[in-house]
Amino acid sequence: MQKYRDIFTIFIFFILFSVLFYNSAPKSDVDFKLFLTIATFLFAIFCGFFIARQGTRYNAIRDLLSKFDGNMSFIYRASGHFGEAQNEVAEILRKHYTPILKLKDWCYPFTHKTTTLTDLHSFCQKVVGEKN
Repeated sequence: MQKYRDIFTIFIFFILFSVLFYNSAPKSDVDFKLFLTIATFLFAIFCGFFIARQGTRYNAIRDLLSKFDGNMSFIYRASGHFGEAQNEVAEILRKHYTPILKLKDWCYPFTHKTTTLTDLHSFCQKVVGEKN
């Protein structure tokens, strides 16, 4: 919703700025330079806000990826308590991380379907079963 409000605000500013410019067309070279200076200043401010927002989104995605990878590492280490079951978890995780490392594309799980979580759930059902 924030994205649409930002786009709408920029659109309104653009319309108002256009109306102001065409109604009071520059009469001299000085007026045109002033208009150009103001337009450049506003463009720089808007670009700064957009770049900051993209940086924030990038950091959030990076944090989510690191948490997921940390959880996968924990699951692998915790499965060591079940004996040979750790080998099956290793195969599930290898199947998950092989395309990522081969293609060097860290967004691969977001752009392609994976069965990592369902495979881990099936593994837990098999190992734990009906026990608490």
